[in-house]
Amino acid sequence: MKNKKLIEFGKSFFGAFLGIMLYEIYFDFDDPFDEYWKNYITEITLMVGCILIGILVIRFLVNKLSLFQLK
Repeated sequence: MKNKKLIEFGKSFFGAFLGIMLYEIYFDFDDPFDEYWKNYITEITLMVGCILIGILVIRFLVNKLSLFQLK
């Protein structure tokens, strides 16, 4: 049971790391709007979206393409 929680944590951690890296590579821009709050909300929304996409991609790759199928 403890091992399964550790695997889930690892998948989430590497997914979030991948999402942050994708954000930094593709979406790191310098203030496209005049108001600071629009820039802040846009940046937070893109970052959360990238983190969620990263987590989903890692979970898909581990669950569907894994050689070690947990039953």
